[in-house]
Amino acid sequence: MNLIARIRESAPVVAVAVCSWLIIISSSLTAIGLITAGCGRKVRLVQRPAAADGINRQEVIRSPNVLLITIDTLRADHLGCYGYREVKTPNIDRLAQTGVRFTQAYTPVPITLPSHATIMTGQYPLQTRVRDNGTFRLPNESTTLAEILKQHGYRTAAFVSAYVLDSRYGLDQGFDLYEDTLDQQPAAGRQISFLDSERRAEQVTRSALSWFDLNKFELNKSWPFFVWIHYFDPHASYHPPSPFAEQYAGHLYDGEIAYTDYWIGALLEHMEGLGLIDNTLVVLTADHGEGLGEHQEKTHAIFIYDTTLHIPLIMRHPRLIPPGRTISNLVRTLDIMPTILSLIGVQTQALSACSGVDLVSLIQGNAAKQQQLQLFCETLYPQLNHGWSPLEGIRTEGWKYIRAPKPELYNLAEDPSEVNNL
Repeated sequence: MNLIARIRESAPVVAVAVCSWLIIISSSLTAIGLITAGCGRKVRLVQRPAAADGINRQEVIRSPNVLLITIDTLRADHLGCYGYREVKTPNIDRLAQTGVRFTQAYTPVPITLPSHATIMTGQYPLQTRVRDNGTFRLPNESTTLAEILKQHGYRTAAFVSAYVLDSRYGLDQGFDLYEDTLDQQPAAGRQISFLDSERRAEQVTRSALSWFDLNKFELNKSWPFFVWIHYFDPHASYHPPSPFAEQYAGHLYDGEIAYTDYWIGALLEHMEGLGLIDNTLVVLTADHGEGLGEHQEKTHAIFIYDTTLHIPLIMRHPRLIPPGRTISNLVRTLDIMPTILSLIGVQTQALSACSGVDLVSLIQGNAAKQQQLQLFCETLYPQLNHGWSPLEGIRTEGWKYIRAPKPELYNLAEDPSEVNNL
């Protein structure tokens, strides 16, 4: 049954009101294979040495490096560069000032593993087949950003900070080093839980800096790098270390963000000292946001309101990206991979399996050349973990429809908080 028919069956009154709008979006989703039964799959790329067949060594040496920073559970509206004044994030703000900031970036799923699978493949969760934490694995036949860059001569390394991104879940594909060693010691009087296994921002950053120090001569003279660093700190429960706990007493979520920002600053400063930052494309984003009581949701995963879907997206490179640019068009985390590849000049047939699009036209100020995008969003967490109904939705720049037991439709221009169901 196609999406229009399903909406009419579950919400006849709403379907009549929004039918023409949904027809346009339905056509877009059909084109990427989300409403049809098929979804193009790509055979996983063979991991070869960095100087593999046909690679021009001199061209590889000049290629831009890529640093991908993902911050778990970070709402866009809790950063200084997005207008929030209750937390100090000078290092992330500086990235935005010297790069491009997307004000309307969204994840299609408010769950860590599925969202990161989307970032790494440019595909929706329906395509990656990763729908929740812990019980799904990215298939080997999926092609990741790390695999593509490795085949194009990049050294690849990942430093993750949470058990939900352990290599057993498939995101290690294409990485020469995938460091997922976590502190398995629980707090006093507690048993280890799924979410207890994490590393703090300081530990993750120091591990990454050690790798940069060890490989600095090779990275400066021989091969470009792709490094992914994941920070879990803003995820509940909120326990920022001193002095951030004292500075943000009563607002510990913000304290975790400020603490993470501090270590991002240390990372970038160290890379600059090694001479690595000037030719590095830095991409900073989040896997999802966080419910802080809105819609009676604490944390995330249950609902698909913008509180958990709206995330920051910042890109910075001294030569490739104009500084200080702000883009208000709707974009998605699945657009990150094709945009990175376009910016650094990597061409690959693997992009034919992507639903994400290249955002370089927007970055270069040619908005007229950029197609208007829509977001298909979902959460299966309520169904898989509680036996409740799954949620699916479609978001444009001005409207959101949520297919639920009681369907919801919001005029986002007039009701950005999504409280008046039409």
